[in-house]
Amino acid sequence: MEEVFELLEGDVITEVVDGVPSITFSNRVHKFIERNMSKTLIVKLLGLRIRDLNS
Repeated sequence: MEEVFELLEGDVITEVVDGVPSITFSNRVHKFIERNMSKTLIVKLLGLRIRDLNS
């Protein structure tokens, strides 16, 4: 089941610092990304392990 995630006001801050665009995400967004990336990493590791066993 796919988790629904919506950006809320304050989750993203855009600004220009010394002429360079900057995007800052809230801790809530960072935690969501970390959770999803860790799931992706586990799936990829398991995929590698399964392929190695079948070789």
